[in-house]
Amino acid sequence: MGNKVQKSSFDQKLVDKLMEETGLEREVIIAWRKQFLMACPSGKMGRKDFYKFYRSLRVESDDKVKEIANFVFTAFDRDSNGKIDFNEFLCCYAITSLGTM
Repeated sequence: MGNKVQKSSFDQKLVDKLMEETGLEREVIIAWRKQFLMACPSGKMGRKDFYKFYRSLRVESDDKVKEIANFVFTAFDRDSNGKIDFNEFLCCYAITSLGTM
């Protein structure tokens, strides 16, 4: 029970931090998190899964999206572990698609 409270508290702090970093509303961040976790239940997305997910968000040609996705993945895999977590994803999406941050 105590762990659940800590997790909620952590999530709240994380949402607050992401709101500050991206300029997105709380509800938008929560909705994006749900989408991200539906696409990647582990909470970590490799390059191939990132491309598939990112492709579904973009309207450019496949070649252009692949080029952008490769660049974005490399640039925003902040800890260089070959995976992008939700925080990294949301920040990269805010910059590349919304022009915020």
